[in-house]
Amino acid sequence: KEFEKRKKKEAKKVPKWKRDRDALREAMKAGKMMQQALAAGKSLADLPPPTSSVPDDRVACKLCGRKFNEDRIKKHMDICKKINGKKKVKKSTRLRR
Repeated sequence: KEFEKRKKKEAKKVPKWKRDRDALREAMKAGKMMQQALAAGKSLADLPPPTSSVPDDRVACKLCGRKFNEDRIKKHMDICKKINGKKKVKKSTRLRR
């Protein structure tokens, strides 16, 4: 059962190159529709809005909010704890006359 669950989870993940390819195809299709509408003298407001469904499968850091891949978030959080744990001291600035 454990193996089947893991296999289904891996099957749902779409590789980055495939997501990028699909996004490019959608953008090209939307551009072609715009050119056809302009050539026909139609308003661009009549066109359907372009789809932009870019899934973000990265994990956000709980300390700083930056996003990382699942395999890198642990290492980043260790570093982030060290950096964010220190007090930040602002340098005093001189007043200019």
